[in-house]
Amino acid sequence: MKFSSRLMRAARAGLIVSFVVAASGLANGAGYGRLAGVVRDQHGNPLMGATVVLTGPEQGLFNATQTAVERVTTDAYGRFSIRHLAPGWYSLQVISPTYLPAMRNRVQVSANRTADQDFVLGGLLSNFQPIKHRSHLLTWGEDWKWILRTSASTRPVLRFQQAEQASLKKPNLPSTPSQHFIGVLPGSARQDELSEDPGVGSVLAYLRPLSQNSDLLVVGSLGSSGTIASSFAAALRRNMISGDPQEISIAVHQLNLDQGMAIVLPADHGGLASAQGMVVTYSRTSHLSQNLTMTTGFEADYLNSVSDVGMVQPRLAFAYRFTPSTRITFGVGAPAQTNKTFVGRLNTLGAFPRITIHNNRVRMENVQHAEAAIEHRWGTKSRIQLAAYSDFFHNAALWASGGPSDWVGMAGNYLPNTSGEGVVLNAGNYRSSGLRVEYERRLGANESIAVMYSLGDALAPKHSRASLLAHPFGNPSQIASRLAPERAQAISGRITTRLPLSKTEIVTSYTWLTAGTVTLVDPYGMAQADMEPYLGVEIRQPLPTMAFLPAHIEALAEFRNALDQGSVPLNGMSAKPILLTPAYRTLRGGFSVQF
Repeated sequence: MKFSSRLMRAARAGLIVSFVVAASGLANGAGYGRLAGVVRDQHGNPLMGATVVLTGPEQGLFNATQTAVERVTTDAYGRFSIRHLAPGWYSLQVISPTYLPAMRNRVQVSANRTADQDFVLGGLLSNFQPIKHRSHLLTWGEDWKWILRTSASTRPVLRFQQAEQASLKKPNLPSTPSQHFIGVLPGSARQDELSEDPGVGSVLAYLRPLSQNSDLLVVGSLGSSGTIASSFAAALRRNMISGDPQEISIAVHQLNLDQGMAIVLPADHGGLASAQGMVVTYSRTSHLSQNLTMTTGFEADYLNSVSDVGMVQPRLAFAYRFTPSTRITFGVGAPAQTNKTFVGRLNTLGAFPRITIHNNRVRMENVQHAEAAIEHRWGTKSRIQLAAYSDFFHNAALWASGGPSDWVGMAGNYLPNTSGEGVVLNAGNYRSSGLRVEYERRLGANESIAVMYSLGDALAPKHSRASLLAHPFGNPSQIASRLAPERAQAISGRITTRLPLSKTEIVTSYTWLTAGTVTLVDPYGMAQADMEPYLGVEIRQPLPTMAFLPAHIEALAEFRNALDQGSVPLNGMSAKPILLTPAYRTLRGGFSVQF
């Protein structure tokens, strides 16, 4: 009943904010601009069917892949028009078969105005002119770099001619180059706070562009610590530029559940030491209108252990843009990962749900997540978001410290976790709902800050700490009955700095949690905002490129819960208290080579 009343209050507040934003958007006339123009050849004839690609200005604060892209074609008179554009600076590229592409940067679009941009395309052979007594490259300005990287049909050729040697090259039509990745990664928990910690592992990846609109990523990894011993994954993306992007991935994991710690089970429960897991995901984004997008998909998880365990989570999200700077989103299911860097995609493919065991039966943690949010941006430097969310945890995973001697006689109700030198317990089911406020701002080219406040529910002991120490439990299966959700808060801050000379990137975050809680408040929100529980530091250092290895080399180190905070003691079977914690203390390092 309390949950229903809280949800109704949150819904009413969201509706009030929505009406206020909508009314303000109508009062300001929406504030959109328009681009229009004509594409002709050198003789003044209109070019029908030429492709006009527009990019910008929706540049994300911390994610360079969030650039807005529009693609239109010219009509029978060579005309094109793009409406409902946010004010700002754009880039235009025009492509037509048998003609040289044209590129125009710094095109300004103003609110309630039309920016006219006409293009004249030269023929494929029109720019071939004899060069006499020249021994250096032609200077075509900066546009040729963009054209060489992005043109899908025709590309100009830079020619080099000396007095004693002259040659004429044919147009070069290579596709986007493939990428290779080799590294030892510490397995960032920030990708998903509710996934298994893979620990440190060696990773080998290959990204093969199938076209300029699709690519295939293949990843193999071998873990040296953590639950995931080895993995193989593949992901296919389509329609990345042309609209309605799709992605499907499959990952197969070999899991090491005992991790060197003996698990005592009845004779008919053999084979728990190792298991196989599989994750299949699919997502598609569709533009229902100029302002409304819909993302659909699912995630299917399967575990083959003592008994088969599986679950399927559908994903559905809507995003409606009231004005160029304000949008409202609503979604159910785990939110899609926003980190689309190469290393971020590798960590996402290597994720697997947390695993627990309860009364000799293996379980996977499952969370039913729903969220509604309103977001407003000020240019490209600031962003604020207000969200209401609801999480329902099934077979919640709980981290605890202690070795085998601390768990004598408790077999069948814990799994080792060598990544944090402890164990994983099953805390049963509980529900959490609350609010989140997040603010980000870029201070300059090398600095940015973010702050976040979350209100929700987290598991905590039902009784006082003194009572828990005086009345120890006899079996970890009793832990669920000793814990209960209570109202809790989390206040987070993050500072990102890049040192100009050494190019060192340092990400420092700190999250204060309500004392006595043993699980996180709003774990999905923390993962999406890249916040660490308690004190976390991440350092990335680019290394000099070696002449014989033309590659980007980077060393990285991660410190999680560096001050070892947040532990709640409980008395168990041994004399030593068992510590429950929402975050382990870990220190890890690795490197990556990308070429």
